[in-house]
Amino acid sequence: MRSRLKMALTLTLLCAIPAVSACQPGAWVHLMISDFFSAGVDGTQLWAVDPAGGVARSGSYEFLGHHSEPKLGIDLLDYAFVSTDGARTPMMAVLVTDPLAPDGAEVRLWYPNAPTGWYQLSDFNSSGESALSADQVWLD
Repeated sequence: MRSRLKMALTLTLLCAIPAVSACQPGAWVHLMISDFFSAGVDGTQLWAVDPAGGVARSGSYEFLGHHSEPKLGIDLLDYAFVSTDGARTPMMAVLVTDPLAPDGAEVRLWYPNAPTGWYQLSDFNSSGESALSADQVWLD
């Protein structure tokens, strides 16, 4: 009974996040960061890929911390989307961890007013910034 209640509350929370964000145009960015905890990842940069070649920073996510919600059985990630003009939009996401891969985490982040196109990502921490991801993601 308790696990069904926990599942229902988790699903309600997951369904409510898109409903709140749907008021504002944008796109979901689904990330799996394999070294989220071990590398102390502080955030992720989004880079718009220009069809003619090259990339330009499009925005970034600053991870502000995470905390557990024991009653729901989930972890939440507080973050801010930072646009290229420096405007900050505070947000929250569900942080999914896997006991078989304890260093990593999976997050689904909202990109407000996301221009349609291909993007590459880089992570950053106190030591600097990673190289751009080899893979590209399409945001629509």
